[in-house]
Amino acid sequence: MKVFKEYWWLFLIFLATTLVFILGYKGVMPELEWTDKPLDILGGLFAKLLIVGALLDQFIALFFPQEPSSVEQRKAAVIKLAHIKEKQEAVNKQLFDAKLNFDKEPRPLYDLNTLNSNLSSYITSKEVVANEIERIDSGRSKRVRMIAFGLGLILAITGITTLTDFIIMPNDSNMLLNHKILSYYDIIFTAAILSGGTSGIHQLSKVVKDSWMKS
Repeated sequence: MKVFKEYWWLFLIFLATTLVFILGYKGVMPELEWTDKPLDILGGLFAKLLIVGALLDQFIALFFPQEPSSVEQRKAAVIKLAHIKEKQEAVNKQLFDAKLNFDKEPRPLYDLNTLNSNLSSYITSKEVVANEIERIDSGRSKRVRMIAFGLGLILAITGITTLTDFIIMPNDSNMLLNHKILSYYDIIFTAAILSGGTSGIHQLSKVVKDSWMKS
């Protein structure tokens, strides 16, 4: 998994090159017959993947929930981050007032050095808490992607496809080598799209939940 993470671009180039070879090969394999309504298929494909991705996100949340300890840690971190931001805003206002009235008042109400020190402390604390939230979310997103990829493989094998939707595929008994290879790549490609899409939907739901909690 670590090797794939570091050399994902190499795998992507290999996949794209092989796919171009399959689509453009003029040898013993006949040319692929494309559908005459690609835009209609593209719209339906987008809606299909969006719905399946949303359902996968809910399925994973229901049957593969996040550990309670991580949920509590994240909730506490979000609340702490909100409090730090409130304190930082208050210090910013005090700092603005202090600079504005620095020459007007013989004894300034706020000490600039103290305010700057407090502001720096809050900024540092905010970065630490934000990194903690990102660490928790990153671990959960990684698990969601792995589960979604496995479920995406199953769904792709059962008929949810992407690439072959744009090509008129023959019956199983009449499928030639290029059709079979394309079908294989379609399963991997569809699973990867569902994995990334489900992870994106999961992250979007996190943002919505955080915004709702703040309000």
